[in-house]
Amino acid sequence: MLNLGSQYLMQVQLNGHYRSKNLDLIRFSNDHFYDQRLKMIPDFNDLNKNQTAIDYVKVEGFWQKNTNHEEAVRVAQIIQGLLKKNSKLEIGVVTFNATQQMYILDFLEEYSLENNFTIPESLIVKNIENIQGDEKDVIIFSTVYGPDLNGKMNMNFGSLNAEGGENR
Repeated sequence: MLNLGSQYLMQVQLNGHYRSKNLDLIRFSNDHFYDQRLKMIPDFNDLNKNQTAIDYVKVEGFWQKNTNHEEAVRVAQIIQGLLKKNSKLEIGVVTFNATQQMYILDFLEEYSLENNFTIPESLIVKNIENIQGDEKDVIIFSTVYGPDLNGKMNMNFGSLNAEGGENR
């Protein structure tokens, strides 16, 4: 549908970006999709915090049946820690497949009971296929991928490897 529309409708691109408080969140798109045409307006308060917009957390987990248990544990721990600091924080989790999405939902429910904290109603856990348009204060990506129990790394990344996967 998008390909058909692009043949018959005029194409208009953004000239400015104001929604991301931290410019690091839009810089990649500005460099690679907008040829640095976006005028990016930083948020004064966010700029002065001198915090990174993106943190990378390496988890030594294993890929088993399209899930990664160790990664689910770490996601739950991160959520718990964030909520301890700010209970009003809106958090979203994006998984790279639906199986991990359901695994995290189930695990998070058990984990929150065992660790005596409440999961806010605003928390979402979605897979990469159905996250479009959701906005949260913090987004946690659960890539799921890792070596299997034999140490072999499968380089098949599902829909990300398919045609159009770069849009995901």
